Amino acid sequence: MFYYLGSVTRYRPQQFDVVLDGRYGGFVEEVLTSQPRQLVYLLASEFVGREVTQPALV
Repeated sequence: MFYYLGSVTRYRPQQFDVVLDGRYGGFVEEVLTSQPRQLVYLLASEFVGREVTQPALV
């Protein structure tokens, strides 16, 4: 997915809006907004050598 979106934004940037407005636009947007946070938790878990969880917001 990231390879495809990278090629779209580099070679056909006008198509990116079409992708976001398409059938899977919500899914694409969710992945793009959640992956940076997932990377931070993965790196934190690797550094401390155990699972790191986000505190529950109540």
